[in-house]
Amino acid sequence: MAHADEDIWPSQPSITLRAIRYRAFPFPWAFRPVLAERLFVGSGREMGLKLATMKDGSPVIAVPVASDVIDFLLSNAIDALLIDPFISCHSVKENDNDAMDTVVKEWGRIAGAANCAIGLVSHARKPMNGSARENTTAVLT
Repeated sequence: MAHADEDIWPSQPSITLRAIRYRAFPFPWAFRPVLAERLFVGSGREMGLKLATMKDGSPVIAVPVASDVIDFLLSNAIDALLIDPFISCHSVKENDNDAMDTVVKEWGRIAGAANCAIGLVSHARKPMNGSARENTTAVLT
């Protein structure tokens, strides 16, 4: 059942809902102060992130966006970034292997430049009615 603020983009709950979920997660009490200082939670609702688009049939990397991501990761000493769903960070054709390769390699470049692990989560298909399972692939750069 979808929550009231998840009905538009079920895979991208608002920051408020995510913060509630993280607070409710049973982290050991000793880690909570450290977690509060080190956990950054974002949502595509509050800030869109388009790393690549298509122009004249070819993928184009948004260099200012890539630079901003690297600067943010470095300035906040972030060790791991999870992009979920991956499809929301680009506007290239998912069936175009060369275009997708360009996007994934750019995330790899960002990971190297920021010394940060980056996970890209791709939901291959939505679950069938009555099924809780969906096909999900994670690509780590």
